[in-house]
Amino acid sequence: MMAALGLTEFVAATGHLPLLAGMAAQLVRSVEREDISAAELGRQIAADAVLASHLLRLVNAPYYSRSRRIGSVTDALAVLGFNMVRRISTSVLMLRPLLVHLPDTLATRAFWRHQLLCAGFARLVHQLRQADGEEVAYMAGLLHDVGRLALFVRWPETYAEFLQPPFGDEHTLIAAERLRFGFDHAQAGSAVLHHWNVPEAITTAAGRHADQAAPPEPVADSVWRANRLAHRMAAEVWESAAPAWMVEAGLDRAACRRIVDEVDALASARA
Repeated sequence: MMAALGLTEFVAATGHLPLLAGMAAQLVRSVEREDISAAELGRQIAADAVLASHLLRLVNAPYYSRSRRIGSVTDALAVLGFNMVRRISTSVLMLRPLLVHLPDTLATRAFWRHQLLCAGFARLVHQLRQADGEEVAYMAGLLHDVGRLALFVRWPETYAEFLQPPFGDEHTLIAAERLRFGFDHAQAGSAVLHHWNVPEAITTAAGRHADQAAPPEPVADSVWRANRLAHRMAAEVWESAAPAWMVEAGLDRAACRRIVDEVDALASARA
């Protein structure tokens, strides 16, 4: 186990999360376009866990004294305004040479793809279950692995090996992280998001996405199911019969394939 840095100290020391180097330049070009609309800006932010987490961190800061915590990019745009959100996004992206960043490799692109798959599946599961807060579910899916980014910031050389596939199943990864760091990425992500005052539904989903069984909280449950589905889709495991939890959510392979195609189209546009 790596020394002497407890979860509380780890959270306090966590600053900016790492950008994926190869996609940052494309995001800069998009955000700096004079004709970019609020809707398009929102889509760009909602496709990047770093930008989205930074925005939620800012909009939920005590300075704004909101009566409720903000859990979606749409609500953040409404609170802060288009111009402020655009300036925030630009400042984060222009800082990228100064920040630790993820190397642009097949492994890190697969990690980025997994975040988007989980976000899309979480929103779909939430919609089909007719639960409230589908955009919060999307954001919770996008940020469920934020702890892995935070661990990479703190120990970039050591944690890089944990980003390399294949690493076995997620429970193997969790066990290895606890052995090496004293806590795992689910615990780290939940604690970091809580420290940033992000809505509890999102922090709970981050903390419980790797549980053995589905958690009882609606958003966390959707993210748990979405995470399993995203791993299944990434591995291209197309079984003849969908698992029971997929059937219960009303999902079929056609709906899943649409999410995969949307994510891959976005990845191709940013390549």
